[in-house]
Amino acid sequence: MSEDSGLVNRIFVFYRRFVPKMSRTMEKPNTARGLEKRKACDLCHIKKIRCDAKKPICSHCIVYGAQCNYTPHIKKRRKEVQIQTNVVVSSNSEEELGRSGPTSHGSGPSDPGGTFSTVGLTLSLPPLGDVQHIIQDYFDNLNSITPIFDRSIFMRMLDESSNSSQQSPVIKAAVNVILALTFQYRATAHSSVPPLDPATCISNAQSSINDIATWKQDLLTLQVLLGLVMLHLGIPHSGLVTAGSLMGSAVKLAHRLRLHQSKTNALFDAQTALQRVRVFWIVYVFDRSISLRTCDPPLQQENDHNVAIPCSVEGSGLVRFTTEYGTEIYLDLFQSWIRLARIQGIIYEQMYSIHAETKPANTKQRKSEEIYRMLREWLATIPGDLCPDRLAGVSPKPVVRQLVALYFTCLSCFLQAHRVCSHDAEWIKRLVDYSQRVIGSTDAEPISNSELCPFTKPSSAWVEVVGSARECARLFRTVEWDDSGIIWSVACTYVSATLVLIANTLTVSEHECDADADADAQLVAEALAFLARGSAEAPDWTIVQKLHTACAELSCRARIARAKFALGRPGPKPASVAWLEAEARRSAGHSALALVDAFSMSDEKPLELRLWRLVKG
Repeated sequence: MSEDSGLVNRIFVFYRRFVPKMSRTMEKPNTARGLEKRKACDLCHIKKIRCDAKKPICSHCIVYGAQCNYTPHIKKRRKEVQIQTNVVVSSNSEEELGRSGPTSHGSGPSDPGGTFSTVGLTLSLPPLGDVQHIIQDYFDNLNSITPIFDRSIFMRMLDESSNSSQQSPVIKAAVNVILALTFQYRATAHSSVPPLDPATCISNAQSSINDIATWKQDLLTLQVLLGLVMLHLGIPHSGLVTAGSLMGSAVKLAHRLRLHQSKTNALFDAQTALQRVRVFWIVYVFDRSISLRTCDPPLQQENDHNVAIPCSVEGSGLVRFTTEYGTEIYLDLFQSWIRLARIQGIIYEQMYSIHAETKPANTKQRKSEEIYRMLREWLATIPGDLCPDRLAGVSPKPVVRQLVALYFTCLSCFLQAHRVCSHDAEWIKRLVDYSQRVIGSTDAEPISNSELCPFTKPSSAWVEVVGSARECARLFRTVEWDDSGIIWSVACTYVSATLVLIANTLTVSEHECDADADADAQLVAEALAFLARGSAEAPDWTIVQKLHTACAELSCRARIARAKFALGRPGPKPASVAWLEAEARRSAGHSALALVDAFSMSDEKPLELRLWRLVKG
């Protein structure tokens, strides 16, 4: 017995010395290790349903024919959970701050007045009484052209949400988007004071992008997405890239909601069905616009919907204009917008698609003439009292600004129908190479019959292109500098028109027509002043500086070409040969790669231009 007792003592000593203390804790009962028995069985816990805990088997396990087991779980202490939550929120805040950058007010992550919301945090929303008048201005002006929301449905939904103890995050995001659009597109005459200043509203609207994936995928979520797309289309530099990404989500959500099927829309009441149809066509229009600006194929296929264009009523598509003489004119801008978007889809298919690249030159020319005819027919549907040169005395101004943007879209289509835009790789290559040849020839002989000639032949087609560029440059005079919602959405078209005017002067020896050269020089000077102001007020935005430098250099080369052309004709000589040689030597310091680089940095289509730079290098 004593031997057995001694053996037990030696085993106990060995156990205490060599077996780790953590392994011995496994022998303690569940309650000592922090394990507790759930109140719900495993099945009810997984399915997140209430368990009645009946013995020996609960009611739900009887229904599902499952074993009723209660697996012990570790219950975390309240203090540990709080610490982990704080760590997650802090991490998300730092990550979001890194993406968004500092706010315009300099508020940091701990500043409750910051304009950027962090991931998972609730969007700030002013009292409904403070924003009611701004929302009304949005529906009276901006939504009348782009009916993303239905006024009665949205206001009813907003009233129900304001009376509820818990406001939907989608409703809050929708209100912030409406406020941001109203301020950005200057659709309200009310003064903005904090917390309703434009910067805060736009930042709150942008911050809702992070939470869209967790929202319920319904029509309101799609409307918020479209509002964000419209918002970013008016933001310079990276706005188009963000809008394109959001557009992909919007098109997929529209397909999930079956907005492209008329039979599905017919299942709803008349008001909801009309709203669904309008939202679908807004998806269609935005998709075609972004597609042509980025030269990427549209996401919504033309043969994959059977939704008819809706009839507009005043306040939702049908707009009333008042001329300077007091005449009232009604125009269905929504339908005009849709018809122009269809032409944009045709331009991409006939001029920029992979299939179009295989077509011979004469076929492309014929297609360009057909597109020109369609655009002229579209312009004929706009009343003469609303033509661009008469818009100065037309009201209301918020709606007139949207009509100006529509005119710019049409003029952009004229230019892109002949592939003479600033983001077309072949066009830029021909233009820069031709300018290199101009400064390389110091004699007065014309540079004729050049394969590098950057204008479209026959010359009659080029005359139409130049005429469209002049209209675009004159129309830009009506856009105010602080109208950010319009100015940056049409800036690319304006730069393209300026390049066409420069190319027309640069190739004066080809078409031998310089009757409007002085007027064109004035329009080009105004464009260079616009780019110079943009580069001065946004020194961190290098693309504007490069565009200004490149356009100024091409304009200088155009003046050289015009002077050479004048030297070879009878009459007064504007410049001497020595001056031409000096300017040519100075201009030769700018390489072709440097000029092309300015246009390859744009958001629209930089890849092909950068590939050309590699080849030239």
